[in-house]
Amino acid sequence: MKMKLIKKMILPVMISLLGLAFTSASAATITQWTFEGLSTSGVNASPATAAGSGAASTVGMALYTGPENSGIATLAGTDGTNNGAGNLTWKVRGSNGWNTAAAIGTQGAQFSVNTTGYTGISASFDWYPSTKGEAKLLIQYTTDGTTWINASASDITIPTVGTLSLNTNSSSSNTVMGAYINTTAGNTWYNGITLNLSGISAADNDANFGFRLLNASTGTDNVQATGGTALDNTAGNWSFDNVKISGTAATPEPSTYALMMGGLVALVGFQLMRRNKIA
Repeated sequence: MKMKLIKKMILPVMISLLGLAFTSASAATITQWTFEGLSTSGVNASPATAAGSGAASTVGMALYTGPENSGIATLAGTDGTNNGAGNLTWKVRGSNGWNTAAAIGTQGAQFSVNTTGYTGISASFDWYPSTKGEAKLLIQYTTDGTTWINASASDITIPTVGTLSLNTNSSSSNTVMGAYINTTAGNTWYNGITLNLSGISAADNDANFGFRLLNASTGTDNVQATGGTALDNTAGNWSFDNVKISGTAATPEPSTYALMMGGLVALVGFQLMRRNKIA
């Protein structure tokens, strides 16, 4: 009878433990910015997250074009999730747009997230360059919070859209050497651009992880999204939405399961002793 009782008590808990192990190994959102519900008044150079914790900040938007003028703005259209006229996004800009004199990788946005407890890190975002916005986008990431690494083309996935391409530069000194994303049409949403760092173990369990979305060119290569003419230094911006950092939650160590099983055995023993006393 006792053996039957033990089986009856242990089996449901064992099933729960197996379910916990399976859940622990599934992909999860670590941090996300949707920008919904935030105020559209004034400058916002560091919008709050919608899920999880992290820090968003602009990069270099007051260095070349006057005071910071980034903020939450209403932007109708399709951004992957919110399609209504009241959709809110984060518009990144200086007081007069962006500037052709800005060095490569010095204007844009940065997102920092603690990935401790997660492996297989990836980041995704929706990008909307205005007609006069910078046409070339560079993605960088960091694993120490200080050194920024240009993402490789093999780590980047872009949506299949005729006006968007993933290019690699090896000749022009006015464009980043390596991979960058190029658009030939402004005022267009490019949804679900993804940076997959599952092959970069240093991004796992990393308290200093971050990634940047920056201008990939300067000077004569720094052209408008629509028309390919030089930035006019008086207009142009980028908007972002649905910025998300994801990873796989780390599976508990064997020692953790041992503790859980030890507690289970103790619980069953206590229940048997209690049952014998009552009997």
